[in-house]
Amino acid sequence: MEMAEAKFEEAATWVCWDIENCPIPNGCKAEEISQKISSALSKLNYRGPISISAYGNMNHIPPSVKKALSSTGVVLNHVHVNSS
Repeated sequence: MEMAEAKFEEAATWVCWDIENCPIPNGCKAEEISQKISSALSKLNYRGPISISAYGNMNHIPPSVKKALSSTGVVLNHVHVNSS
């Protein structure tokens, strides 16, 4: 992976996560997601503030997972797509 350019190292980073099509990996705890994302970005020299927003049909996400994610600062956004 490429390291962040110096001018972006302290920039704010917003992570948009499609939680339906990219669910929490097996064996990973929901409460660890935020820290794992932050650590991965830090290894690439992105050290500014990080915001994480998860998008998807939150009715498909178990309440315990939603609670764990929100407790670590992940913003949950309910998106329901009507299929025709």
